[in-house]
Amino acid sequence: MKGVFLLTGPIASGKSYIGRLMENHFGIPFLEYEDVFVSEYQKGSDGYLGRAEPKAEKRIFDFLDENRIMCFENTMERSYSISILNRLQEMADVRIIYVDAHFDVTLERMSSRDNSSHVNWSEDDLERIYRNCSQLDLDFDISIDNTNLDEDDIVSELKPVIEKRKWYDNYVEIMFRGKKLRFSSWSGDNLSDYDMEYKPWSRSFRKENPEYLRNYNLKSGDIVIDAGAYEGTFTAY
Repeated sequence: MKGVFLLTGPIASGKSYIGRLMENHFGIPFLEYEDVFVSEYQKGSDGYLGRAEPKAEKRIFDFLDENRIMCFENTMERSYSISILNRLQEMADVRIIYVDAHFDVTLERMSSRDNSSHVNWSEDDLERIYRNCSQLDLDFDISIDNTNLDEDDIVSELKPVIEKRKWYDNYVEIMFRGKKLRFSSWSGDNLSDYDMEYKPWSRSFRKENPEYLRNYNLKSGDIVIDAGAYEGTFTAY
């Protein structure tokens, strides 16, 4: 079963830096593909995003084919990015990490970048992307304020999210409430403790089954039989 870590957030917030830390400290291969955008930008700035995005998408899925687990970064503020995320969630266990930094810090970092290896964004573009990223409606597993954290601080924040899971060929093993759960099938977005504790219940389960939990007051030692449990999300809860 595949595992994907998506690093999202504003430009120059440090997503690539954190991706390299994940590779160096946790052995999660980090895909760098900004060269695709730089190459198309150097050919001509008009319409370069439209030319680069299909190539970037292919690079991402080719990399996932080659690796059981991977990490990549994307601001997620364009429609092509959302379509990539939707495809990934159908085939892999996707964890989303939001990387933030104060806007003036991102401007300072941009000014010190080597333009030969990065797209030269204008300040207006950076501000627009920063604003769009702050309004992303995604379920983040963790949010990291990378304004002034050092390497040890970042690794410490990442560790609980990364070590909660182990990926194997045919299943993913998850620590949930102190126990190991093994999932051998996949429906896209139902594996994290956040999902099992909150999302299904607030968005669908409680609306469709308002009397369900009222009838059950489970306590330690009780035995539950769920006949027809499908993938077991409700059972785990």
